[in-house]
Amino acid sequence: MSLLQCSLLLLLGVFFSKFFNQMKVETMPSSNAWTLFVIASVIIYFKNWMVYTGKRRLVLSAKSNKMKHNPYNVWVLWLLPLGSIALSILLLNKF
Repeated sequence: MSLLQCSLLLLLGVFFSKFFNQMKVETMPSSNAWTLFVIASVIIYFKNWMVYTGKRRLVLSAKSNKMKHNPYNVWVLWLLPLGSIALSILLLNKF
């Protein structure tokens, strides 16, 4: 889940970076943007770690035992981050 959120954050950051470059808007330098991305990724990772190991995880486990197990496709959770990262790389190299 953290990988998906971080890859979507990367995609949004690259999109807005290229958009602002084409609009000739002066924004932060690239090194600061990468530092901000790393800090945001660490925050996302620790937020998910706290959420899914605490009381909320116990509630989710209790609810999942009572409910039918929905057959979610695990491949989608792997392909979405890979697609998002690939699209980010394309945007970085294309423009």
